[in-house]
Amino acid sequence: MWGQYSLKTDVYSFGVILLEIITAKRSLSPFGESPLYEALVKHVSKRFSSMDALGKIKLW
Repeated sequence: MWGQYSLKTDVYSFGVILLEIITAKRSLSPFGESPLYEALVKHVSKRFSSMDALGKIKLW
């Protein structure tokens, strides 16, 4: 592996796993990066842009 692991790495990984659970979508295919990752990011972005600020607070 490259780079250093830190608390930020753990938090990012936890966030990705949480999004996979909430959306029931995988972020990566078993064979490496794929369009699934982009689809997950677009899905989350679309959901958050369509919600008001109060809805975002209630979601989390």
